[in-house]
Amino acid sequence: MKPNQYVAPHVDTVKWNINAIDDNNASIHFSTSDVRAETLTSTDPSVYVQALVEAAEDFLNGDEWREAAMERTPCEFRPAGSEATGQQVITMADRSVKFDPRKNWDNQTISKGEVLAGSIIFTEPTDSALVISHRVTILDHNLIAGFTEASMAQTADKILRDIELSAAGKIAGILSTAASTEVFSEVKPTGKPVEIAEDLIDLLTMHINQTVGTSLSDFVVLLPVSMVAVLERAAQRAGVGEIENLIGASVQPYSGTDYGLFLLPKMFTSLSYRENREGDIWKILATRNGNAQAWDIEIMTTVDIVANGKVKVKLTEDGLQTETVAFPMITNVKLFTPVSGVSLKVSSKDLAVGASYSNAATVSPANATNQSITWATSDASVATVSPTGSVKGLKVGKATIKVTTAEGGFSASYTVNVIAAA
Repeated sequence: MKPNQYVAPHVDTVKWNINAIDDNNASIHFSTSDVRAETLTSTDPSVYVQALVEAAEDFLNGDEWREAAMERTPCEFRPAGSEATGQQVITMADRSVKFDPRKNWDNQTISKGEVLAGSIIFTEPTDSALVISHRVTILDHNLIAGFTEASMAQTADKILRDIELSAAGKIAGILSTAASTEVFSEVKPTGKPVEIAEDLIDLLTMHINQTVGTSLSDFVVLLPVSMVAVLERAAQRAGVGEIENLIGASVQPYSGTDYGLFLLPKMFTSLSYRENREGDIWKILATRNGNAQAWDIEIMTTVDIVANGKVKVKLTEDGLQTETVAFPMITNVKLFTPVSGVSLKVSSKDLAVGASYSNAATVSPANATNQSITWATSDASVATVSPTGSVKGLKVGKATIKVTTAEGGFSASYTVNVIAAA
C-alpha cells in the first residue's frame, strides 16, 4: 500500500491496523456494524435511538420510577378513564379562612370564617391539568464518531433530569395561582451557605400550616434548583450528607421561573398521573425527521394537580347557613431582595427648550426584586417628565426631577436648567 493511501472502512471494530504500522504505513479502521463489544463504539443512529427508547420505557413505566415519584411528591396513578381521587381529611387545628365576600340570610357581608379542628377538608383538581412533553432531537452527524454505553447512559440521565426539573417548574407555576395556595413574602436570606440554610429552614418552620401538618417532616418542599448547591454545601458542613436530612423534609427542586418555596402536605395527594389503556404512565415516541437527518424522541404524560382544598364555614351565628370556600392547604413562601436606595447618573443638566434628556436611575442593590420607579417634576410648566424618565424642556427656568422607588419610597433628584434654544 502506498503512503497515505485511503482504505475504505471494512471491519467491525475500531482499532489501529497494528500489523501494518511503520513510518510510512498506518491506517485506522472505523466500525460499520450495529453490534459492538462493550469497550468499543457504535455509529448507527437507529441503534442508539432504539436503545434509548427501550431504556426510557423500562424505567419510566416501571416500578422503580413510581416508587421514586411517590418519594418525591404525594401522588397517585389512576387507571385510564377514571377521575382524580378527591380526599377528605379532618383538620388538626382551628384557623380562620378568608374568602370572597358572601351575603348571608341577614343581608350581612361575610368575608372571613372560622374553621374548627375536626372540620372536614376535601380536595379537587385545579382548573388546569399539566401535559408534560419533552422532545430531544438526535442528529445523525453527532453520532458519526461513535458512542458507547456509558455516553448513552449519560444522555439518558440528562434527559430524565431535565424532564423532572421542567415538569416540577410547571407544577410550581400552577400552584402559585391555585385558590388553595397561601402566599407569604419574606426577605431572601444572604451570607454563607450554612447561614442561608438556617434562615430558610426557620422561614419554612414559621410558615407551617398547622391544620395539615405539625412539622416539616409532614411536608414536601418544592424549591428552585438554584438553591440546591447552597443547601447541599450546608448539609455537607453539617455532616448530614443529604438536603432532606438537613431540612427534615422531602425535597423536589424545579427549574424555570422562580416562584419561591412551596410546602405540600404529605397527607394529601398532590399529583394524579393518568395511565393509558396499557397501564403505562409515560408515552415514548421515536420518529424519523428526514429534513434534519435526525431522530425526534418525545416523552410525554398527563398529570392532574389535586391542590384545591374546600371546607364549609358558617355564614350565620346559628350555623344553619354554610358556604363551601377555598381552604389554604399549600404554603408558598416568596423570597425577595429588598430595595436599599436609588441613585442618578448626573446631579444637574442644562437642557435647551424643546430638547429631551433621560437621566439613568439605578436601584440598589442591583439584584433587588422590585425595580419599579416613578418620576415627577417640580414644575411641569418648565420641564415635563415621562413615566420612563424622559425630560423635555418647555420654557426657560429650573425644575427638579425626582425619582422614587415603588418599594421603600427611596428617592433621588437632579436639577434641570432649561435654557433658550440656540
